[in-house]
Amino acid sequence: AVTACSSLHMTKMVALLLAAFVPLSFGITINNMPAANVSSSINSMAQASANGKAYYENQTPLEGVNMCDHYVGVWYGLAHSGFNTALDHWKQTPDSYKLGGWQPGALAFWDGGDGHVAIGDEKLGNVYSTDYPKALYVGHASVDEISKGFGKTFLGWAKPYYH
Repeated sequence: AVTACSSLHMTKMVALLLAAFVPLSFGITINNMPAANVSSSINSMAQASANGKAYYENQTPLEGVNMCDHYVGVWYGLAHSGFNTALDHWKQTPDSYKLGGWQPGALAFWDGGDGHVAIGDEKLGNVYSTDYPKALYVGHASVDEISKGFGKTFLGWAKPYYH
């Protein structure tokens, strides 16, 4: 006989497994939510920042270079960001999500080519960034250091916005 406790546990496990395999793309639902509501179902800004920090502290190798927008999505608990480039992500982020300055877990965006995005750290006002200062790894730096290192212009900060 299956007890209520183990049945509930099994139900949660099945739900988690199903959620992990739901494709994330435009117009698709995630956990029965319209794509427009994905931003409300992601990790908190503090958790996303902690996830970026873990990649930095553990020197976790990345799957490839120029995957910044992918990794900020992963740190927010998603399979990917849902955008083609970091610059597209910035351009499609509603003004109501854009911030006047740094917050832990806020996304920092740069222009130039496909753009760049990094995630605000938890207390220093800096960012965790892919491919800086070393390709295929996450670094910890200031916005100015990233701007100079990549030769890109800083655009601004935003709360997480995904579709």
